[in-house]
Amino acid sequence: MFFLDHSTNSRFTEEQTASNLSLREILQATADFIDYRETQSKTSAIIKAFSSIISILASCAIIWMIRRSHLGLSTTYHRLILGLCISDLVFTSCFPLLNIVVPSELDYVVWNARGNIASCSFQGVTITVGLICGLYYHCSLNLFYIAVIKFEKSDEYIRSKIEPFLHAFPIIISIVFGIIRFVNKNYNDSGFGTCRATTYHPPHCKNFDDGIVPDGFTIPCGRGHGEQDNRRIITTFSICVIPLFFVAISLAVIYLAVLKQEKKLSKYGIGPIRKHVNSSGVADISSLRSRCNFDSGKPLINAGDVNNIDTSAVLKNESTATNEKLQTNSLAARLKRCVERAMPSMPSTCERKSHKSKTRSKSRTVMYKAIAYSLAYLASNLAFLIMFFLTIVKGNDNVNFSNSMVYFYNVTDPLSGFYNFIVFIYPAVIRLKNSKKNKLSWYQALVQAFWSKGAKRKNQGRTLAARSRPKSRPTTLLEEGKTSIIRNGSRVSNPLKGVGKDSVSFGVSDVSKPAEEKYDFPENPTCGNLLQTKRHSNRDMVLSAAAGGDTLDDDVKEDDREEKSGEDIEDPEPLLEAFPGEKQTSTNELQTFNSTEKDVSAKRNTNYGANVAEDESAESKEVIQAENFFARDSLM
Repeated sequence: MFFLDHSTNSRFTEEQTASNLSLREILQATADFIDYRETQSKTSAIIKAFSSIISILASCAIIWMIRRSHLGLSTTYHRLILGLCISDLVFTSCFPLLNIVVPSELDYVVWNARGNIASCSFQGVTITVGLICGLYYHCSLNLFYIAVIKFEKSDEYIRSKIEPFLHAFPIIISIVFGIIRFVNKNYNDSGFGTCRATTYHPPHCKNFDDGIVPDGFTIPCGRGHGEQDNRRIITTFSICVIPLFFVAISLAVIYLAVLKQEKKLSKYGIGPIRKHVNSSGVADISSLRSRCNFDSGKPLINAGDVNNIDTSAVLKNESTATNEKLQTNSLAARLKRCVERAMPSMPSTCERKSHKSKTRSKSRTVMYKAIAYSLAYLASNLAFLIMFFLTIVKGNDNVNFSNSMVYFYNVTDPLSGFYNFIVFIYPAVIRLKNSKKNKLSWYQALVQAFWSKGAKRKNQGRTLAARSRPKSRPTTLLEEGKTSIIRNGSRVSNPLKGVGKDSVSFGVSDVSKPAEEKYDFPENPTCGNLLQTKRHSNRDMVLSAAAGGDTLDDDVKEDDREEKSGEDIEDPEPLLEAFPGEKQTSTNELQTFNSTEKDVSAKRNTNYGANVAEDESAESKEVIQAENFFARDSLM
């Protein structure tokens, strides 16, 4: 294909005519081919085998980390990564064989060629299926990121409606395309040492027409070439290049979606509150109170004006009196709860003391990971795409690649699994390396991230705790506003019947809101009873998994949270000194809030005692003790 020019091949043909040796025997004894076979061909085979072994180990490591983690295959992100790793294993499975599958009649130019047409076709099928499946799994990953970030689909919706197509399309199109090429006899080796979809044009076929079998050979020249050749080139271009444009377009969509979300979320947080403190250090408390009312549920401060504030006067007004400090702390706690309730799932959008210490939002982290996987796809296929375009432009018989291009192709082509491993483990390594508590080196961070089992699911610890409870402990079933205690298959009376829906929620895991209550975020978050919806909870969970947050253990994340606990939300206490006339009012409101909590607790005790008295005659002492235990646990 690219080793001999026409004049050199004509000289070999003349030598064959003058002697009784076959063309193959003459080529095997030629110094040029011996030198090429023992240098470039052998070196390329060893390099490709070494790169493919690294890629195989990296893909196996990703699969092992996923299976070993607490999340396992329960997330869509992990299942897509599993499919990507399996595709890479299929693609690189034949590269470590050191050219054994190449037809033996090419041993004059390919080092260690010992195979036949069947083994060459098998390698071609595995390479085609693995390559195309991996390319379209990258597209599936980007579609998954678009569903999470732009369309904010829940994990349940993605798993049931979208994910089956994300797996089916890469698998089906790769298998169908591989079978079609096998039927058309497109899998050949023209001197590279790898059987791919190409026309059979080795060096000894330069002066022979298609279909001719030279002396000493068994494979006809031009095998796989015919009327379907142009169609094959177009199909190959469509299959292998279209994903490149799709990845570029999807990354643009993801970037615009993240940019839109960040602009929207920047309107909320403590930053807008600071705008209402004027340069003299006196706040417009009436405007602030009307915009942040705990009872009315009015929206938080309008977005917009975030930067027009001078806090120098505010910071100078530190109170030294004990009673004033207590009152200020009460108001500070209320304003801090206001900000936390306004944005419960996006703490990274709050204004920090330093812009450099901002943690990336989950959406932006997901965008970076999508870009990283796309770059991994491009890095592993760049040499192949360059050689493919040159073959189309110059023709299959006239293209001549340099040694550096061939070596570059052999090094980068099998390394897709290694690139994916770097992208997969990178967030955990960076987080461990930046941890101030551990002081780890890069190697230590890599080892700890590799052996980490990841974070547990939010309900996983609760499930394990429920299993460890004593059998006498009752559980509850709350549905349609009714609470029941179930023990040993028997239903006990409702100890909380009559408690209104607007009462303060319990702080235990056994009681939840009624099934028919649906909450959702308004366009402008409020400072009142703002509850996170199932939709946003699922989106937050999916974002965490897609961003790679599941690659760290819970204790590592806890240490990281302790380090940054003072930076997440700016302490509003200095700002409150700007409210000289409102401290007593806020203290009275806080006392009213505490009184309401006491009334609700007393109501629970009354309802519970009344219901227990009604059922004492019908239930055993053991059930009564269980009810008391449940009520005590609920009111804690």
